[in-house]
Amino acid sequence: MYTNLDSFAGGRTTTANYQRTFRIMGEYKHYNGATYYSLYDGNGNWMGYLNSALGSESKEAQGVWMNYNANVLITASNAALYSSFFNMTRDTSSLYGGVYQVSGKYSHVNGTTYYSLYDGNRWLGYLASWATTPYMDYYDWTKPSQSKPYPDVNMYPNLSIEVDIAKQRVYIKNGSTNLYTMYASTGIDNSTPRGHFAIQTERGYSFYNANEGMGARYWTSFLDHGVYLFHSVPTDANGNYIVSQAKMLGKQPGSHGCVRLTIPDAQWINAHIKVGTPVYIY
Repeated sequence: MYTNLDSFAGGRTTTANYQRTFRIMGEYKHYNGATYYSLYDGNGNWMGYLNSALGSESKEAQGVWMNYNANVLITASNAALYSSFFNMTRDTSSLYGGVYQVSGKYSHVNGTTYYSLYDGNRWLGYLASWATTPYMDYYDWTKPSQSKPYPDVNMYPNLSIEVDIAKQRVYIKNGSTNLYTMYASTGIDNSTPRGHFAIQTERGYSFYNANEGMGARYWTSFLDHGVYLFHSVPTDANGNYIVSQAKMLGKQPGSHGCVRLTIPDAQWINAHIKVGTPVYIY
């Protein structure tokens, strides 16, 4: 993207601007036979001159349709759905938490990417990409379960941990208030004990059980002093995470009685949850 068409001095490359939409405020037909656009961003900042052969011209500010096939989870309850790029039809309140298909996208001159959203064969409208997250048929066990920060345990005098076996979830609570929700995988054949327990002194970085053929990281005991633990998704004999087991997280039981968590969730409990913190499993 040139700043001068006489010397062809370069201002910037198109790498950071690939698939973005800009305004054409003028054009130059150079004696070399090429046409160059004078480009501006959505805030009126001049970007430079670009060979017209390197872009696709659109008559509207939303830019051109680009192929994009994906499944997305709606993560905003009040984002606007548009029937055109000028008319809002409704918000996402009824779609929040659902999974929908994207068949294409537009990179608007305002800097926002909009998805063309479908429910099966029914078109729902255009939705800003920031209101979604990519959907996988398993939870990302390498990341925290929620996008918000973990709670500061020192601020909550009535902190406790609840494990919901039916939902495969762990709740960090202060009294009756839920502070944080974690994906979990509990014991197969109801091998995770139910009842009231407490965090014990035993905890560590990693272990490996040769009889089970797997181990884990960031373990914290809540019963029988090192037998029943909160810990990460399992590892093999070489310390590598077992992906097939990790994909069970939040979906189904998979352990021999312990409570499996994402790697960061297990690490946080290991580093921050205090001895004596109540644990209720049901």
